Amino acid sequence: MNIFKLFGLIIVVLILLTGIVLLFSSYFEYIPKNIRIVLGFLLISYGSFRLVNIIIKSKKQSDEDTSNE
Repeated sequence: MNIFKLFGLIIVVLILLTGIVLLFSSYFEYIPKNIRIVLGFLLISYGSFRLVNIIIKSKKQSDEDTSNE
């Protein structure tokens, strides 16, 4: 696993955790509820999108590595 993939996975986890905390926690009570819901949903969606991209790129790279051997 290279450093860029590891860094990407760490960022995905942080984005997803931030979205989950916005949606289900009372930590950000000063932000209006409707904005927290929208922002939390957007962060979870974006984190999921990035995770899928990392998985696709990883599979494509491993397929290229196996075909070059």
